[in-house]
Amino acid sequence: MPRRPRCFVPGVSLHVRQRGNNRWAIFGDDSDYEVFLALLRSAMKRHRISLHLFALMTAHTQVLLTPATEHGPEHPNRQVGRRVVM
Repeated sequence: MPRRPRCFVPGVSLHVRQRGNNRWAIFGDDSDYEVFLALLRSAMKRHRISLHLFALMTAHTQVLLTPATEHGPEHPNRQVGRRVVM
């Protein structure tokens, strides 16, 4: 069953957490972190989202962000997720 659509309020900060499948590691070495951060910065800029804080652990990521539109982080998360897995 798919998730119900989420409502985002422009200008309201969000804490977003993403985990690897079955909590497996998503970062293998330092270059994985660097690529992820580059993709994240690009996506945040493209979708007009302010990134305040981030924490990258081996098996998950956490970010604190503020979207400028009602679409919130759905597009950047999808964009980064697809690029990281490929």
